[in-house]
Amino acid sequence: REKLRATASTPLVVWTVGAGSCVCGTVGFLLYVIAQAAAREAPGWTPAARYAAISVIFLGAPIPGNLAGAEYVTRVVGGYDKFVAAHRMTAACALGGVVCVALLPLATAGGGPWLFCALCWGFLFCGAAPTPVINGIVLAAAPSDAAVYASGLQFAVQNATKLVLPIVGGAFIDRASDDG
Repeated sequence: REKLRATASTPLVVWTVGAGSCVCGTVGFLLYVIAQAAAREAPGWTPAARYAAISVIFLGAPIPGNLAGAEYVTRVVGGYDKFVAAHRMTAACALGGVVCVALLPLATAGGGPWLFCALCWGFLFCGAAPTPVINGIVLAAAPSDAAVYASGLQFAVQNATKLVLPIVGGAFIDRASDDG
């Protein structure tokens, strides 16, 4: 209990777990809406083609994103214990994800389904790249004898957010659709 309490009272761990949960929850929310958005953005594609494209995006973006994030922090930043530089990379990825989402209306305005797919891929790549960085920072920032508790806390909060945010976001969208 003391190790968990010490971990939960480390500000950098709490902040990093919170940031990581927001990233995971947002990606989980995208899972909720991407099939509906793809149907709207690619009406000429068969459902099989849309789901194949979604599958390729969801397999082809996060895995390279994770690997690229880990490689960047290891080789360029110099390790997960370089907290400021590592979090700069996380912030840059968040900005990249926001830019991809902000550009999605271009797909609606005539950019077509390929632009939609590319922007979704970019969002997921940018959303996945910080994951190893966040995991590494949490472990490096935790008290030295409590890393296992930090890891457990981080994964519990991230997975709870992955569960809750799509439910809340989906209810919000359904409610907005009903009102509109």
